[in-house]
Amino acid sequence: MSLIKDRKERRSWWMQFLISVVGTAIGVGLTFAVSKAVENHNQEQAQRLTAMMVIHDIDETIELLKAMKEREDQSYTAAMFTLEHIDEMDSVPIDMLEKVLEFILADDQEFRFNTSNEKVFHSSQDTWKNIGSIKFIDNAQTFFYERQEFQEVCNKADNWQRPVTMKEYNMMNVENGIVTGEETRLMAWNFLKDKLMDKKVQYFIHMSPWRSIQYKTFIDSWTKMNDENKFLMSITDEEMVDYVNKINQNGIAVTENSLIGTWIQSTTEGDSTVFVFSKDHTFTYADVASMVAQHPDFHGKVIVRTSGSGTWTIEKDSLIRKLDANAYDTEVDASHVVVQAGKESSLNESVEVYTQYIKDYYIEYSKKNNRIVRVVRLDASRNKMEWKGFYLNDQGEMEEAVVYLKRKE
Repeated sequence: MSLIKDRKERRSWWMQFLISVVGTAIGVGLTFAVSKAVENHNQEQAQRLTAMMVIHDIDETIELLKAMKEREDQSYTAAMFTLEHIDEMDSVPIDMLEKVLEFILADDQEFRFNTSNEKVFHSSQDTWKNIGSIKFIDNAQTFFYERQEFQEVCNKADNWQRPVTMKEYNMMNVENGIVTGEETRLMAWNFLKDKLMDKKVQYFIHMSPWRSIQYKTFIDSWTKMNDENKFLMSITDEEMVDYVNKINQNGIAVTENSLIGTWIQSTTEGDSTVFVFSKDHTFTYADVASMVAQHPDFHGKVIVRTSGSGTWTIEKDSLIRKLDANAYDTEVDASHVVVQAGKESSLNESVEVYTQYIKDYYIEYSKKNNRIVRVVRLDASRNKMEWKGFYLNDQGEMEEAVVYLKRKE
């Protein structure tokens, strides 16, 4: 009996041992399989995110070129019309003359594309390994190279260089001194008329259709390339829309209740803008900006204080503001300006002219931009806010920018 019993116990022990070994082996196998599956999934996700980053970069560049081409075509039309009416410029609309003047005036800064995504793509060899498509990598490299070449052409090629320097235009203002707003416009139009008779300027204008063709060539080429990229990586338009929404919608959506209150946008040297949004959907703002006045009769810091009001609404992810053209006030504070003896009247006249210029500009701006749209988001604390939209730059052109505001405690 004991012998049989011993055999049964040994058999039982061996069964438990085998079950344990097999169980461990299965567990290790499953762990390895799951880890491998997770690794493959993560690699695929990294692959698609990298590809979508590049595709979006190309799309953004295409949209920028489309906007540049549209501005080129509109400016050319305005310039040709003005040239045809050079002896009767009084009949040319003011906004058209302004467009022509901006068209031929050179920017002091070189044109630059945003290459942040390109730097990420080139930052690691792992990025290329993740892609898994040699053709896609080749397309990306080709695009980055062509974009750099196009940037160099814009900044250095003769056919692309605007023929009138800002220094020439500014010298006109210096030589004529402080004049009224109407006299300033008259001087600008006379300056423009003289420049339009210059062969260099006429050559630049007549080369505009050629530049427009160059824009179209790059736009068409990169559009075709990006269609291929999406096909190579099996990325749908819907996925790209989701990707763009995610990168553009960091933070928390703004509601009417979360917007109500006082918000401050601070800049350098104490300049600031304070917005107060009220429950009745009205808002006020007060802006403080400083500048340095340089004049033969006086010099020093000038502080410009402006204030205004309007109405506001929230539509989806955007804040819509409508300015009241009649509810505007401005003050030019020249108390910090040093004046030469006996030249006080020159300073007073300049302050008066500049104050009226700002008021006229605001009224004109509020009429042209009666609906100001900003895409708005809050951070987790709900005390910091991001505004995205189009702002007027130093060259008088609208460009997309981001500003940040902080809730006043």
